[in-house]
Amino acid sequence: MIDILIRKINPNSSTEIHLVAKRMSQTLDEVLQGSNDHPQYDMEWLINRVQQHTSGELQAQIYLASINEVIVGHTIVRIEDQKFGLFATTYVTPEFRNNSVASELIMQGERWILDQNLTLSKTYTDQQNFKLIKLFEKHGYNITHTIKQNNMLILSKALS
Repeated sequence: MIDILIRKINPNSSTEIHLVAKRMSQTLDEVLQGSNDHPQYDMEWLINRVQQHTSGELQAQIYLASINEVIVGHTIVRIEDQKFGLFATTYVTPEFRNNSVASELIMQGERWILDQNLTLSKTYTDQQNFKLIKLFEKHGYNITHTIKQNNMLILSKALS
């Protein structure tokens, strides 16, 4: 069994902020490879987006997963419209996938959502992101909406 440490991002660490931004870009590249109809975000925009989630501008939290003091994954959760918690991004480096890292991140994110006094969790993803869909379905999420104009799905779960 691998010892996985889940902790909050250090909002004052430019290294951690840049790493999460880089991996957000890798997520988009991986999921939408070959697609010409997805937005291209430059690194400056991604860094700014991560900082919005750490500065208090958004009601949000970023959790990092570490193994042997090496950051191997992250998840970004935030509150949307004071109605539900949204997993905005979940990423694990390829060499540490299928080792419960993403599951630990999801469970921590769900605890955070419950701590915000909300009982509904969602994630949005591309219809072709079969790995993420399967992961969230394993955690009790169901496809609740299809957004045809941009090939997105919404997966939802009632938390308790």
